[in-house]
Amino acid sequence: MTWFTFALATAFFWGTAPILAKLGLARVEPLTALSIRTFGVAVALAAINLLGGTLPKIRAVEPRAWAFLLAEGAMASLLGHYAYFYALKFGKASSVVPVTAAYPLVAALVGWMVLHEHLSPGKIAGGLLVALGVILIKQF
Repeated sequence: MTWFTFALATAFFWGTAPILAKLGLARVEPLTALSIRTFGVAVALAAINLLGGTLPKIRAVEPRAWAFLLAEGAMASLLGHYAYFYALKFGKASSVVPVTAAYPLVAALVGWMVLHEHLSPGKIAGGLLVALGVILIKQF
């Protein structure tokens, strides 16, 4: 399969998941829902790693990489998803999802500040359009 096929699959999964989460959050608090979601992912990953024989690769990862990956998990899967589930529980999926999809703008800015990545005029223009989209969604 090509990268494009995987990108389309990602769009499908990420586009469908908020609807499932919104349905699941109807009578569940966001932290409880996040715990259930994370437990399911952890069980699935453990099974895949056990069946795939990839546990030695996990043990071989250097401590610096562990630290960055654990921090990323805390930011994305814990704090980010908790905030996302909270927003999704009390907001409309059709509004929450596009606003949260502005995360590439944050990544571009942090990448520019921390990693000294180049921001081309096209990236700057795209970022401004994303920001405008967030403003429009909030207004309407």
